[in-house]
Amino acid sequence: MAQAAQSPEQNQPHKGSPESSEPLPAIEIDVFVGELGNARETANPVPHLAAIRGEGIPVILHEGAEAPQDTGSHRRGSDAGTEVSRITSVTIWDRGESQYRAENPLGFPEPANGDSQSATAGSAHESLAASVKDLVKRLVKLETRPCRCNGTAFYPRRELEALITPKEVAQVIAEGRRRLEEANKRLADDEIHEYAARVCREALPGGTEVSYKRMFAILLLNRRGWEIVLFVDGLICDAELPLKAVKVGDELKMRRQSEPETDLPCLRNWDELEHRDFEEKQWRMLAPFLAKGDRRSAWFYQLSDQDVLPWTRKESSVREGGYGSISKVEIHPSHHNFERGNGVFAIKEFKPVKSPPTPGADLSKDFEREIEILMRFSGDVHPHLISLQAAYRHGDTYCVILPWAECDLKHLWKNSSLQKPLRKLNLLWMLGQCAGIASGLQNIHRYQTTETATDEKADASRRNNRIFGRHGDIKPENILLFRDRTNSQDLGRLVLSDFGLSRFHSEITKTYFTKKDILTTITYRPPECDMDGRNVSRSFDIWSLGCVLLEFVAWYLGGWNLVQAFVERRKLKSPLYGWPVDDFFEIVRQEKSSRETVYVRVKREVHDFINNELHAHPCCSEPVHELLDFVVNRMLVVELPGYRIRADCGEVHMKLEELYETVSRLTKLEATPRSKVESIPEAVEMPLDSHVRQMAQSRYMELREHTGRTLSL
Repeated sequence: MAQAAQSPEQNQPHKGSPESSEPLPAIEIDVFVGELGNARETANPVPHLAAIRGEGIPVILHEGAEAPQDTGSHRRGSDAGTEVSRITSVTIWDRGESQYRAENPLGFPEPANGDSQSATAGSAHESLAASVKDLVKRLVKLETRPCRCNGTAFYPRRELEALITPKEVAQVIAEGRRRLEEANKRLADDEIHEYAARVCREALPGGTEVSYKRMFAILLLNRRGWEIVLFVDGLICDAELPLKAVKVGDELKMRRQSEPETDLPCLRNWDELEHRDFEEKQWRMLAPFLAKGDRRSAWFYQLSDQDVLPWTRKESSVREGGYGSISKVEIHPSHHNFERGNGVFAIKEFKPVKSPPTPGADLSKDFEREIEILMRFSGDVHPHLISLQAAYRHGDTYCVILPWAECDLKHLWKNSSLQKPLRKLNLLWMLGQCAGIASGLQNIHRYQTTETATDEKADASRRNNRIFGRHGDIKPENILLFRDRTNSQDLGRLVLSDFGLSRFHSEITKTYFTKKDILTTITYRPPECDMDGRNVSRSFDIWSLGCVLLEFVAWYLGGWNLVQAFVERRKLKSPLYGWPVDDFFEIVRQEKSSRETVYVRVKREVHDFINNELHAHPCCSEPVHELLDFVVNRMLVVELPGYRIRADCGEVHMKLEELYETVSRLTKLEATPRSKVESIPEAVEMPLDSHVRQMAQSRYMELREHTGRTLSL
C-alpha cells in the first residue's frame, strides 16, 4: 500500500516474540521495482490491497438506539469471552468533542489592547472595516477540502481557534456596533472587550467553560459576525452546535437540538436564506476529532450523514473487497491523535446489506464478527497483528480506520528480490518475520482475556470460558508490510490482517467450527474443506500458513520468478471442475479401490517442486532445508483423526524461533543443496462431502491414480 506507519513498534522485534525489543538486523534488498516508497503518490498504488481488507468496528447501536444526552461517550460493558453480541466498546456521540477538549483546553483570553476603542471613532472606521475584511480572508483560507474526491470542505479545529482571538472578535463587534444599536443593543467600549473575552472563553456556574469561537466563525462567513453578542446573551455557544433545522410553516428555521419547538430570539430577524446559509456552514465547523482508544478497546463514533469527515486527501476505492472497499486517506492533524502513518490511514467502508433479516438490523453477521475480533487486538496488542485505530458510522455507512501499510506480502514478492539468499541477515529477517506471524496467529488461537479472578470460582469460570479462535484466510495478500522509511536498511515488519473470516469460540467448542457458509481463498484452503464430517478447526490456519511459507522460501531463493514457477507447476486442470485450479492438494483414486473410495494427498507437483526446486536450489542452506522439512512433515499434513494431525501454532512458532536462534549462532551460511529425488506423497483415505463426492463419482476415472503409500480410515 503506501508508506509504512510510524509507531513505537517500528523498532520491531528481531524475532516473533512480542516481548523482544531488540531491533531487527539490517536487510540487504536488491531492488524495489517502481520503488514502493513512491507508490503512495499514485491513484491506485497497489492492486492487491487485501491489506486492510479485514478490519471492522465495535458493537453497533442499531437504528432506534437512544443516544445519551448528558455525555460525550457511552461505555457498553460486556464479557470479552463471548460472541459478537457482547463487545467491550465505547460509543462516542459528540464527534469527539470531549476528547478534543481534553487535549486542547481553552486558553485564557488575551488582555484588551484598546484597538476596538480607537476604532469606534468615525475617522478610524475604514481601518476597522479593513481589519475585519482581512480576518474574513484569513478565515476563508483555512477552509480545507480533500483532494482527489468530492468531499465537503471543513475548517481545521486548532487553526480556527488560534485565528479567533479577543482582539479579532472585538474589532468585528466594534465594526458592527451601529447594527447592534439598530437591534437595541448599545455597547460601551469596555463591554465590547468583555463580550470578546466571553466569546473566546466563558466560565459558567459549576466550573464549566464554554467557547463561542466556532459560532462566531459561522456568523463571520455569513457576514453577521457582530451578532455573536446576541448569541452570547442567549447562551447559544459552540456546545449547542449543530443547531437543528426545523420547518416552521413554509420556512426553515434554526433551533436548539434540545428545544426544537422554541424560537431563538437572536435569529428572529433572519430570513429563510440566512437560516439555510447557517445550516450549511455550521457543518464545516464540526469535523470530528478521532482518538485512539485503550488497549483492546477502540472508539466508535456515531456521525450523521451531514458530518464532514476531516480528510485532507482521499483516494477512493483503492481496492474493492467482498464486504467493502478500501480508501487511502490523510487525516488533518488537528482532528486525530493516532500515532501511525504521518496522518495516512486506510478506511475500510463496509457495503450495506441488501436484504436485512429484521427491521433495523442493517449489518451482516460477518461485519459484526470482524468488529469483535479487531477489538480484541486493537491498541497494538501484538506487533504482528493489525490494530484498529477507531471506527465510525457515517449516516448509514460503517467504516473502520486502520494503519496504512507499505504493501502486502504478495506485492513485496512481485516488486523486490533478495539477491543474496546466503547472507545471514537476510535469512534472519525472513525467519524473524515468519516467527512473528506465527506468534500473532498463536495469540488468535489462544486468545485470553486480561481479567483477574477475584475468587476461586471466578477463576475456574474464566478457565472454562477461555477464548480460542482461528483466522480463516491466511494468504500473502492478508499479510501487510510496515516499513520504517527513515531507515533505508529496514525491509519492514509483517503484520497479519483481514479478520473478516475469523471465528472465536470458548474452550468447550474450540474444535467445532462448522463448514457451513465458510468462505476462504481456494489456493490456501486445507483438504478438510472438501471432507464429510470434518469440522474446520484451528489447524485450518496451519495448512494455509504452511502454503505461504513454501512460497516465501521460493521468493527468498529465487525471487518472484520462482514463486510464479511454483504457481504454474501446481495449477492443474481439475477433473472435478474441468478447469485449472491453483491449490496444494488433490483427490486421487487407487486402481484396486472401489468407486466409493477416494484418497487425498498433497499434489504431486507441490511435492516435486519442494524436492527438486527448493531443496535442490544452489543457494539452499541447512536451516532452509530444516524449515521445508518441517512444513512438509508437520504443516502440509492431510489429517487422519487419531493418527496424523498437524502441528499446533505453538509448535510452529517454537520451530521458527529455534531456527532463528540457530542461524544467529552461525558464523556464515553455507549452500548445501540436496540431490533431486523422485518420490510420491502419501495419500489418506477420506470421505468427501456430498457435493464433492457427487462430482468425484461422476468423473471417477478422470481422477489421477495414486500408486504410493496410503493410509485408510
